[in-house]
Amino acid sequence: MNKAAALRTMQTRLLAAQTDAGGAEWTAVSRDAFVARLASITPEVDLLIRGLDAQADALGRYSVEVEQINDLAVAYERARVDAHTDLRR
Repeated sequence: MNKAAALRTMQTRLLAAQTDAGGAEWTAVSRDAFVARLASITPEVDLLIRGLDAQADALGRYSVEVEQINDLAVAYERARVDAHTDLRR
């Protein structure tokens, strides 16, 4: 499981815990603090998820470009070897 997927799972659990705690018969001041803390964490987790997704996308594009550069390098090397072979003849 990648990090973004793990954070999505955690985000779902945080939202469920927030909903459960908010609707519970628990009436202590600590409940309000707990619910408020969960509510403050959720946007931070979302930001991390979006950041990881953006990084994964950038790395995916980068890997395509690196593969294209590698393909060109192989083709140029093949052309160099062929030219060298022709020169020797």
